[in-house]
Amino acid sequence: IYSTYIGGQQSDVSRGIELDGAGNVYLAGYTTSDGYPTTPGVFDRVHRGGNDLMVSKLNPSGSSLIFSTFIGGQDDDFGYSLTLDRNGNTYVTGSSESPDFPVSQGAYDTSKSGDFDAVVLKLNPTGTTLAYSTFLGGSMEDVGKSLRLDYDGNVVVAGETFSPNLPTTPNAF
Repeated sequence: IYSTYIGGQQSDVSRGIELDGAGNVYLAGYTTSDGYPTTPGVFDRVHRGGNDLMVSKLNPSGSSLIFSTFIGGQDDDFGYSLTLDRNGNTYVTGSSESPDFPVSQGAYDTSKSGDFDAVVLKLNPTGTTLAYSTFLGGSMEDVGKSLRLDYDGNVVVAGETFSPNLPTTPNAF
């Protein structure tokens, strides 16, 4: 039905893709391109360094960007999976090496604990605001590879860890 490019002058990788009920296409991934296309008014139009996590939304015909934003810090940040809720919010998981990755006040974990920590974030429907963003990890490398919402709207994240002290809940397996 259509095929298009989206990217800048360097490496651009999409790892997650979703469709909403209107046929809009959402992408999450990472880019080293300063010139990766962003749209006015989004959360962040500035490439911060290394790989930055990116989230983009294309219209149903693939002919224009509805929104496109960077999310990252000074080091490498990766997006691997995304999902949507019925209100049009975008949820993304991945990993970050950046101690200055944008996290929200009151987040589960506001500071990076290991080499790479998993990140989980919620972006509002217009891509202008992080509803929340948090680190999730232990003392070594942790990566969020997939996420979904349960029936109550809670985020369920799956991934990989090398951390012997990844936070767990009481009586977990």
